[in-house]
Amino acid sequence: MDKIFGRDPSDGGPELWEPDYGDPVFLAKLENFLKAMARRYDGKPYVAFIDVGSVGMYGEGHTRAYKPELLKQGRDPELAYHQHYELFKKHFPN
Repeated sequence: MDKIFGRDPSDGGPELWEPDYGDPVFLAKLENFLKAMARRYDGKPYVAFIDVGSVGMYGEGHTRAYKPELLKQGRDPELAYHQHYELFKKHFPN
């Protein structure tokens, strides 16, 4: 997975690093984690909800630091949001 650096454009803050959330290795590891988590928690009456928070600096899709670099490389960072959502939906059908 390539390291992608950038600056928060809103305040010219410090240099930031984020993974490529659509990288196949990242997605495979996320899926393995979700499979294990689903085996334990999917369909359990004491689980009220599962929050899809796997994309962005603090899990809410905030990817400002690397989005411009990915766009320059011809990669679509928006696709990663949908890939993560589909993985959660696949492994947590209940």
